[in-house]
Amino acid sequence: MPSSDLPLELWIEILSYLPRTALHRMIGVNRLLFELALNDLYEEVRFISNDKEMLKTFKQLK
Repeated sequence: MPSSDLPLELWIEILSYLPRTALHRMIGVNRLLFELALNDLYEEVRFISNDKEMLKTFKQLK
């Protein structure tokens, strides 16, 4: 059975037994692991600037 045939829930269960950093090393295995790793990497985004350029960028994102 190809790994892509496994349901998402099963992959998440398997990955729950591994250290978080292991997911990032599995990015190249398949598309599903790539997406899970990116979701984990970019779960939180922080903006550290509060100037006019940042406000302009936020307005453009709307």
